[in-house]
Amino acid sequence: MLEALKLSELREELHVSYSQIRTYLMCPMKYYHQYVAGTEASHRPTALVFGSAIHHALAHYYRNLQVAGEKIQEGDLLEMYTDYLDEELDRPIPLLFDDPDDEGKLKDKGVALLQMFHEKADCPTVLAVEQPFAIELVDPTTCEVMEPKLVGAIDLIIEGSKRPEIVEHKTTSKRYSRWQLDLEMQPSVYKLAAQELGLGETDVRYQLLVKTKSPSLQQCSIKRSSQQIQEMTETFCQVLSAIEAGHFYRNRSWACQDCPFRHACDGCS
Repeated sequence: MLEALKLSELREELHVSYSQIRTYLMCPMKYYHQYVAGTEASHRPTALVFGSAIHHALAHYYRNLQVAGEKIQEGDLLEMYTDYLDEELDRPIPLLFDDPDDEGKLKDKGVALLQMFHEKADCPTVLAVEQPFAIELVDPTTCEVMEPKLVGAIDLIIEGSKRPEIVEHKTTSKRYSRWQLDLEMQPSVYKLAAQELGLGETDVRYQLLVKTKSPSLQQCSIKRSSQQIQEMTETFCQVLSAIEAGHFYRNRSWACQDCPFRHACDGCS
């Protein structure tokens, strides 16, 4: 039986999230503007809002499956997506569209993805949906327990053929390659979280909703060695040490194009 943790309560304590660590690794200056300085964003990335809307709909799908033991109607699934997206579009900070018609295209793209998902998705035994976790990070080099805990939520935990399986939902513009999966650190986080939650050994799978012209569903089983988990832990601890020391520098890359803090970064001398 999984512990009934509340993510809101875990976030009240000193913590760091996977997305925060990932933001720092992408660009320490973006981390500074977003999480330290509280700089006002110029816009919200469309891909982030789109992914959140899809996650919201899928969480509703699996919660219903957990309670009722069967799929919800396709129309109900689509309504959860469109209602969430409409609320996001009404928020003060705008989404960045290149074309006025892009708003409608964004909604249509999500509808097509979820219609494909509803047709192809199976009906596993659901153990938990958006399961919160909190992990103490211990630096493998110094054995120091880092002060902020790593806090987050697992999208889905189901009953696998041999042991529990962790499922992460993602939307992507193209199918993942094996090397891309091998470099992802999130599965290592989930393996640690599973131990913390008392699940023991678990399998991990990415469930990718691919936003191609003909939407598709890619299922990717992921293995993680103890060495990979240790490497992730070392990296995270080094990031936390750098944040504590105040090391925030620009890392110019392709990601600057859609960065909601680029205006502030460009304005720095």
